[in-house]
Amino acid sequence: MQEPKEQPQEKDFTKELRQIRIGFMERGISLNKFCGQNGIDYANARKSILRLKNGEKARALRQYILEASQGKHPINCNEAV
Repeated sequence: MQEPKEQPQEKDFTKELRQIRIGFMERGISLNKFCGQNGIDYANARKSILRLKNGEKARALRQYILEASQGKHPINCNEAV
């Protein structure tokens, strides 16, 4: 009898996307809405977070989104004090 195969472990990138979404939800906004309010294409944002795009611009975008989800940047660039 064959041993059951181990379930593949969830990639850290998916966990990172979840953490970013949670961070925005705690601030009362979704990742999608944040992107729309800040002129960021949601599909590109998601691909950069999941490392499907990983060039220089994608890495910078990922870092900006991560910091914004943690409260280090205003939610809407028009709300900056």
